[in-house]
Amino acid sequence: MIRWLLATALFLSAAAVGSAQDLLSEVPSTPEQDSLIAIGIRWHDRKDFDQAIEFYQKALQKNPANTRALYELAFSHYAQGELEEALQTAMEGARYNSAILPELYMIIASVYDDQEASEQAIETYHKAIAISPKFFLLHFNLALALTRAEQGREAEASLQEALRLNPFHPSSHLLLAQHWVARNLRVPALMAYTHFLILEGGTQRAQDAAAVVVEILEGGTDKQSSKEKNVINLSFSSDTSEGNFTMQETTLSLFAATNRIVESALVDSLGAYRTNLDQYIQQLRSAVRLITDATQKNTPAVSFTQQFYLPWYSEIVRLNHLDVFCHLVAANCMIPGAESWLTEHQEEKKAFTSWIKEYRTPK
Repeated sequence: MIRWLLATALFLSAAAVGSAQDLLSEVPSTPEQDSLIAIGIRWHDRKDFDQAIEFYQKALQKNPANTRALYELAFSHYAQGELEEALQTAMEGARYNSAILPELYMIIASVYDDQEASEQAIETYHKAIAISPKFFLLHFNLALALTRAEQGREAEASLQEALRLNPFHPSSHLLLAQHWVARNLRVPALMAYTHFLILEGGTQRAQDAAAVVVEILEGGTDKQSSKEKNVINLSFSSDTSEGNFTMQETTLSLFAATNRIVESALVDSLGAYRTNLDQYIQQLRSAVRLITDATQKNTPAVSFTQQFYLPWYSEIVRLNHLDVFCHLVAANCMIPGAESWLTEHQEEKKAFTSWIKEYRTPK
């Protein structure tokens, strides 16, 4: 099985991207060569890269045009920090017209990334995408390169294309949410962050995302001292390119302030009133219902948020998946009690996870 190199940044060499007619025909791998490659992969997975390289080289001695062996050899060289060897091996593999050409491009790209050839990388990604337009990782990695080059809008467009091709890619949701937070687009960011948190939980990235979700649910207010905890610091973006959510953001801020006032009064008079989970679920449930009202008001649906995320939120509400959705997000945010709730509601959880696996954004 061919493995994908999911590095933080994966760049391509312009020299390596040629037209199909310029490429050589690969020589198919034999069962004997497949066996050697499989042994090499096992050594690689144990991080014994020298042993892995030895077996890949044995396969290549029998068939120098075995692109699988060339890919795995380049991968092991790269993992071992042997950048020049990885580059030369991957470029050799990229001379052949094979099904794993995009993966070979990405190993070449990762070496160029380490060499900080970002401008060349961006130009080459466009050429590579012209060859493999449906390979979502090319769009995602282009977005990473564009982000580093401070071309934010172009990066967002690439992330959106990656998500159209693969809506289950957590990193694309996360990076898009981060771009939208930087632009102060809180409602679109909330939708992207919660989609990410449905797909990934228990990681440091999930914890970081969870913290931002809490800030958004609290109206984007700055953390105040205990004497100023009911002060609202409203700051909205005039950017409506993803839809006009000013009313939703204002209402979220007012809800948050009201909740803090009520909670403070109840705690002062009755002691502890609600758990952190209760408060979180109420806030998230209210936010989702509030945002779904925008599906009718933000017409026609022209932005990515309106076409991709809003229908998703609306279906969650319409199909009565809202409670399990909120508890799944809470569980992936490591909020105590959420996992227990899901254990007690296995049928609802099963129905939601089955639905989300089949859900596709309306065309």
